[in-house]
Amino acid sequence: MSLALIAPNRNLSAWKNQIQAQLPELEIWTYPDIPQPEKVKYALLWNHPEGILNTLPNLQWVSSLGAGVEHILADQGLPVDIPVTRIVGEQLAIDMARYVTKAMLNFQQRSIYLLANQQQQKWKVPTFQEKTIGIMGYGKMAQKTIEVLQCLGYEVIIYSNSQKDTNGLQHFYGKDQLPAFLQKTDVLVCMLPLTPATENILNANTFAHCKSGTYLINVARGKHLVEEDLLEAIAQGQISGACLDVFREEPLPKKHPFWMHSQITVTPHCASLTTPEEAVTQWVANYQRLNKGEELMHQIDVAKGY
Repeated sequence: MSLALIAPNRNLSAWKNQIQAQLPELEIWTYPDIPQPEKVKYALLWNHPEGILNTLPNLQWVSSLGAGVEHILADQGLPVDIPVTRIVGEQLAIDMARYVTKAMLNFQQRSIYLLANQQQQKWKVPTFQEKTIGIMGYGKMAQKTIEVLQCLGYEVIIYSNSQKDTNGLQHFYGKDQLPAFLQKTDVLVCMLPLTPATENILNANTFAHCKSGTYLINVARGKHLVEEDLLEAIAQGQISGACLDVFREEPLPKKHPFWMHSQITVTPHCASLTTPEEAVTQWVANYQRLNKGEELMHQIDVAKGY
C-alpha cells in the first residue's frame, strides 16, 4: 500500500516528510522514483505527466495538491469511479480574499495613477466612485472573498452556472442571465472552476455585454480568458484594465504583451498558495476517512468538473 507524490519540477520533500510523520506505516514514493507502480493505491498530483495514471493499475484515490483539478480530470487515463478530491483550506480562502480585495482597492483607489503622480511630483486629488463587484463563481474561496468585500461596504452580486443558495445576495445563473449580470457589474472577478462550459468564458462576447470601463480580475484559470479579446477590449475602452494572476502559459513568456501593458497588472499565480502544513492535515484526514469507508471531504463531481 503506497502513496505516489507526482508533481514535476516541485520540491515535495516537505509533503513527504509531514505525511510520513503522521502515517509512518504508509510507503511514499516521489515521481519519477516509483519502483513498484502496482503497489500505488493513492496519488497526490499537480500538473502530472500525461499517461502516468495508466501506469498505476491499482489506484484507488487521486487528490490534487491544490484547489484546481482540471489537470486531473483532463487525463484520459483517470480510472473510472475512483474518488477525486482537492485541497480546500481556510488559509487558501483567506489569501484569495486578500488578493482580490487588494486588486479591487488598487483599482478603485487609483493606486497606479497616484504612484505615477508621485513620480512626477504632481499633487492631484483623484475622485473615487462606488463600485459594484460581480463575482463569477460561488465556491468556498468566492464565499470568503464576498464576506471580506461586504465588510468593506462593497455591493457584491454573483454569477454561477447553476442556481445556488447565496444567502440573499443578488444571484444570476446560466448563460441566459450572464448579460444582465455583466450590465450591473463595475469590477468583474472570475473565480469559476475550469470546465468545458467555462473555458474561454472571458471572451469578446462577454466583454461586449460589460459596462463600458469594467475592470477585470482573473484569479481562476488562464484558460478562462481569451487573451487577444482582452487586449482588444482594452484598446476599445470597453474594459478599463485588468489584474491577472493566471495565464494560459505559465510562466508568462517574456515577450507576452501583458508584461508591458500600462493597464494590466501581472502577478505570478500567487493569489492563493497551498502550504504543506494545511494540505497534509486535510489529506491525512481523508486517508483515514477512506480507510474507514467514510465520505471524503472536498470530493469532485467528475461529471460537473468541480
